[in-house]
Amino acid sequence: MLDWKKFVEELKLFCEKVTIRGVSNIVKSKQTVIAALYSLAVLTCSGLLIWQISSLIESYLSHPFTTTMTEQNVDPVFPTVTVCHLNPILMAEERFTSVLSWSRHLQNIQDARLKLNYDDLAILYPTISRAEFETIVKDLRTAGGYFANFPVMDLKSIVNTELIIDQNLVDWDWINYERNASSEPLWDSNYANCLKVTLNNEDRKRVRSMSLIFYLHNFPKVVLPGSYYLTALTSKATGVRIKIHSPNTRGDMKSGMNLRPGTESTFYIRMVNRSRLHYPYNKEDCTDVDNETPGESGYLYSREACMDYCIQQKVVDACKCVSIDHLHSDTQLKQANYISCGNMSHISSNENDRLSIYNGPKNSPILYANTTYFLPEFMKLLACQRKTLQTNTTSCLNKCLVPCNEVYYDYQGLFVDWPDITRHLPIFRRYITNSTTRLRHKLLFPEHTLLDSHKTSGTMPDEEILKNLSDLKQIEKNFLQLNIVFESDKPYSIQDKEMITSQTMLSSIGGSLSLWLGITVMTMVELLEFVFHIIVLTFSGRKVKMKKITVDAFPKKF
Repeated sequence: MLDWKKFVEELKLFCEKVTIRGVSNIVKSKQTVIAALYSLAVLTCSGLLIWQISSLIESYLSHPFTTTMTEQNVDPVFPTVTVCHLNPILMAEERFTSVLSWSRHLQNIQDARLKLNYDDLAILYPTISRAEFETIVKDLRTAGGYFANFPVMDLKSIVNTELIIDQNLVDWDWINYERNASSEPLWDSNYANCLKVTLNNEDRKRVRSMSLIFYLHNFPKVVLPGSYYLTALTSKATGVRIKIHSPNTRGDMKSGMNLRPGTESTFYIRMVNRSRLHYPYNKEDCTDVDNETPGESGYLYSREACMDYCIQQKVVDACKCVSIDHLHSDTQLKQANYISCGNMSHISSNENDRLSIYNGPKNSPILYANTTYFLPEFMKLLACQRKTLQTNTTSCLNKCLVPCNEVYYDYQGLFVDWPDITRHLPIFRRYITNSTTRLRHKLLFPEHTLLDSHKTSGTMPDEEILKNLSDLKQIEKNFLQLNIVFESDKPYSIQDKEMITSQTMLSSIGGSLSLWLGITVMTMVELLEFVFHIIVLTFSGRKVKMKKITVDAFPKKF
């Protein structure tokens, strides 16, 4: 049994020797006031210490982080630029428009909307209202809806690649770079065939600036029927949409920038290397997917592309067709038998079906112009797509995480009117008259042809030529220039870092203990020594008692 008298003596000795500030003064003090003062100080400091350590632990468990921005001492890599015509119908080749013209496609939509058997459709999809069905049909009045009528395998050859008519590269010494960037067709679900402008690996670190001139062929021939219909996915503006992005990634044109004709747009860019932390610091987590090797799509990982392919797969699995609003892979095309959900020309492939004779873009008007109420196959597919997108896309948002490491480009843009009126005729000569690939466009600029003839022959003074040019708008409506310039030769690094690491946590706790009560690691040794003495004291007292009991049990005989 513990001897309490000795325990009190041991405790008093411990308090006199322990390196906890103020405790020894309480024990040694001969005056009550001084002892009370030290007791109050020790209690106050202990309370503050407990509050500070609990706050520190709470902060540590909330996993805070800080974001730092530094300048890296490495060479930046020139980005890839993806460009889309905002009205790609204007650039479609005649071999496709002669089969199914844009005006005929619009008429097919009008006929299908009026003759659609909504009652039969409501039986198949009771959760979709008639207004939604009509909206689904109207959604086909886009470039994506038009091009969906042609074989998916031929999409890359549908649009004329003459969108970019000139380019110029400048190196880091502000000297013209002798090589050119390459332009490759890239299919986009909302803007049909776009162009991807990229440099090879050898040139990406040598080029500082790139200038591009675009020709829009802005001579529309068809007026859209009905009233204006607002959609969020595609722009109805005039000009081009661009996306500046990291090489080997796919530019997400949904977040691109629109540039109008008649302007010179200059973007000063800076390369940014972004690094993120995993969960629990990043509540949505991030993925360490290999961003050095292209995936099945041929591009490096991006969250936007991942979500598009994920949503597309759900549509393919449920409806056996590819959505015209999302990216698709070659594997998904095969799974859907190369059928677009919005293909109004793919009526049937069954020879016994009465509609099979209308299979194909060229014959589809016969069906929509002559048939009474009916339910075409494409409408079933679009309704299936709508139902799928309404119910099954949340998992894609959770599946496609942001990359833990990625490269993007910050920019600021400046825009001015372009070109100066004194340069209208030089532009006309360079890009319309003297270009063999664009001679067919010369007939669209008759006034410029005449004024250029007057300038060449000297039969009209410059003042009058400029006055006539100021009344013409063909150059401003059909040309624009884009400049992309590196603002600095040093990229940024934006990195998330743990605010409280394990080492920081231990240091902070040690600092708090030392600040308020002067407690150190040696104080813990002193506490262990005190516990050891108490244990020894307890067991030694028990041995003495046992010895006494043993003696009393066997008294001496007289």
